[in-house]
Formats: sequence, C-alpha cells, structure tokens
Amino acid sequence: MTKLSQADLLQLSQDFLDTAHALSDFLFEQWDSLTPGARAKLNSMHTTLTMVATDLISHAVGVTLDDAQTSLEQLTSVTADAKAALGKIKNVKKAVGIAAALIALATAIPTGDAPHIFAAVEGLAGQL
Repeated sequence: MTKLSQADLLQLSQDFLDTAHALSDFLFEQWDSLTPGARAKLNSMHTTLTMVATDLISHAVGVTLDDAQTSLEQLTSVTADAKAALGKIKNVKKAVGIAAALIALATAIPTGDAPHIFAAVEGLAGQL
C-alpha cells in the first residue's frame, strides 16, 4: 500500500473543490429551471463537496491506497471527467447523480479502505 503524499492530497482537494465549483456553476446556470427542492439539494451537495475538499487536507497523514486497485492518476482522471461532465450537462437528475458519486468518493478517500475507494471510483465512472 502506497501512502498519498501531502502534495497528492492537496491535488485531490483542489480537484474536488473544482468539481464543487462546476456544480455551483450548473446550479446558477439552471437556477430558473430548477425546483426549490432541486436547488436546495444541489446547494447542499456543493457545500458537502467543498467541506470534503477541505477535509482532505487535514487527512494528509496516514491515508493509503492500494496501488493495484486505485491510483492517484485514476482519482485525478475521474474527478476531472466529473468536472467536465458537470460543465456540459443540462439535466438536474444527472447533476445530482454525479454530485452524489463525487461525495461518495471524496468521503471514501480519507478512510484508506482500498476496496471502498475503488467501488466509489467505479460508481463515479458509472455516472459519467
């Protein structure tokens, strides 16, 4: 098992923060077409992604991943794909699905549980 460096965790934190911004952009671009419930849900998910991005920084020490299952490159790639998808989609259900999968991944990373992280990566990839 390879430990993620502080630089790795900072990059992941930035990646999740970028996806939170993409979700926020979606929210405001689609504001008029969204129900109050959808607005609230997306806003809550944006807040969660932002908090998790911050939380990754505080978990810099001791977080590990199984290289055979999930690499930093895979994590960076799938979060970049999610950010790109959030920038292109116009469907609130799809935005909620991607945001939920991002939150699942973001909360799995600090656990260091490789199978859980791998499953979260696969879940996010499936939403894309």
